[in-house]
Amino acid sequence: MLRIMGKELTTAQLLTLHGTRRQQLVVETEEVRVRLASVIRAAVAEGIRQVDIVRATGYTREQIRNITAGRTRASVAERVA
Repeated sequence: MLRIMGKELTTAQLLTLHGTRRQQLVVETEEVRVRLASVIRAAVAEGIRQVDIVRATGYTREQIRNITAGRTRASVAERVA
């Protein structure tokens, strides 16, 4: 057992707690990823250099090219479905 915020939690409770938080983070990450892709497209349209986008986002040049070409996870999933 582990004590969190003054309460003893069993391993099963910890598993549920952390599993739920992980699922929330997956959803939040996807939402941010979609918004970031939109901002990247806008930045390219405004003429911001690819190297500056890479530095700001941590994405690779190839990832930036895929995003601006519309080749994202969401677009691939839509084509497969």
